[in-house]
Amino acid sequence: MQQQLVKLVSRLKIISLYGLGQSISPLGKLIFSYLIIKYQSIELWGSFTQIAIWIYLILVFLSFGNNDFLLKKFSLQPSNIFQTWLTHLLSRAILLLPCALIIIFSPLFKENLYTCILWLFLLFIVQAYNVIILYFKDFKLNLIGELFYSSTLIFGVITFNNSIDLDSIITIMLLATGVKAILYITYYFKRTLQTKIDIDLSVLGKSLPFFIPAILGTIRFKIDTYFANTFFSISDLGKYEIFISLLVFGQTIVTFFINPFLKNFFRLKTNIVNKIKKQFIVLGVFYGVLFTTVTYLVITHIYSLDFSMFNYLTAFVFIVPIFVHILLINQMYKNNLQKDVSIFAFTIVLLQITFGLVMQENYGVDEAFYLKAFSQVLITIILWFWLNKHIKVKNIA
Repeated sequence: MQQQLVKLVSRLKIISLYGLGQSISPLGKLIFSYLIIKYQSIELWGSFTQIAIWIYLILVFLSFGNNDFLLKKFSLQPSNIFQTWLTHLLSRAILLLPCALIIIFSPLFKENLYTCILWLFLLFIVQAYNVIILYFKDFKLNLIGELFYSSTLIFGVITFNNSIDLDSIITIMLLATGVKAILYITYYFKRTLQTKIDIDLSVLGKSLPFFIPAILGTIRFKIDTYFANTFFSISDLGKYEIFISLLVFGQTIVTFFINPFLKNFFRLKTNIVNKIKKQFIVLGVFYGVLFTTVTYLVITHIYSLDFSMFNYLTAFVFIVPIFVHILLINQMYKNNLQKDVSIFAFTIVLLQITFGLVMQENYGVDEAFYLKAFSQVLITIILWFWLNKHIKVKNIA
């Protein structure tokens, strides 16, 4: 009994430390957005959102399945981890060229060309260290990094205050990301010093089964925002992005309970995973009620923004299945069903695109929320039944 209690306390410490680190960044960005709106306007925040949406989409392409591919590789082959990681990083670096060309030739980045390219490069570096931090559970480092990052954001916007504009916002983001990148590089420098410089482009092919569901998942998750970026006014886009940022914060909290133990997840038996999934359904409902209530209070009383009860209801529907969805995705990877995840995600993306194009004349906030909640529920249901079918067939065989 005492041993189980010690084990439980140890897990809670890990979850708390990881969760605190992961929550600081989205919380810092929410404060960042609040201060920009306070000092200037929702329109300025909307203008920055237009750029940030595409920067982070390009970043997903640069990742090329980095996190999921390496986490599984580290778990199954724990020797020579830093060499594997560095080889993958250097091999992915070749993708920086086409990504930079996209920014150069896109009119959206014309006024902030060089700062956006440098910002993307620093994001690429920081992103690469996330899988190392997660695998070695260096959550104190993550916590310090996020504190530096968020502090730089907040200090930067307070420094500019009433004179803040789009250029200064991007510069602040660049500096904050740079601080985090320097911290991570310095911390892991000695452990990477002995690794040899090696480029193996074949790892891109091996990462492809992880990249395709990741990019499709990103598009599926954010396509409502992409349509909003196209059809909404700058003001409505800024307002909608604030609400979505809160939902992302809610999703981040969910990962507190799962990500620190993903390297052990691939070793769990199916019956144990199924029990966890059922428990997470109940947990999702309670969490959904609590989080939606908090979101309503923040949106209404802090940001002073107006959303309908339908918007909050669809936000609740979106949040509830997230616990189960994360487990299902990793269980699909465990059973080497990445291709199936890609097919399902691609099908849902096609449905979302069809819906958006049909509704483009009347695409508003309600439609954006509906699109987001619908896709989340549908993909969770499909993965649940498909995975159960696969496991039954596998057991019979």
